[in-house]
Amino acid sequence: MMDIIELIDKAKQWHHDRNLIDGSTDAAQHTKLVEEVKELETNILLSQPVADDIGDILVVLINIATRNNLSLSECLQVAYEDIKDRKGKMVDGVFVKERTVNEVDSDYLRGFGIGSGESLEALTSYEKGFRAGLVHKQGSKL
Repeated sequence: MMDIIELIDKAKQWHHDRNLIDGSTDAAQHTKLVEEVKELETNILLSQPVADDIGDILVVLINIATRNNLSLSECLQVAYEDIKDRKGKMVDGVFVKERTVNEVDSDYLRGFGIGSGESLEALTSYEKGFRAGLVHKQGSKL
């Protein structure tokens, strides 16, 4: 089995050989990334193997990183630095980062019905998680 560095180098070469670095765009690669993520979602929902889907996502991310003169290691380092001290809580099996609500946010939040008295049963998991993340730090209830 090849190590991760060798596999990344081979994926970069594959992209160069097919003119997917100079001959493509970040926007086109983003579209491809979304397609691959949708395939992952389908296989998760169908309880099918996901290794190929995760690999395909990594291949597209390698393309986007290469196009922007970045390495996956650099990108992962930036993301880790961003999350390492993050606080939050689990909502419906998803970690929702703690957010603070400031005056500017209050008008925006009205669009999500915060404080509207809307029943929790009427909300999607995303809406519950979004609201929980926004009000978590204040200790408010949804």
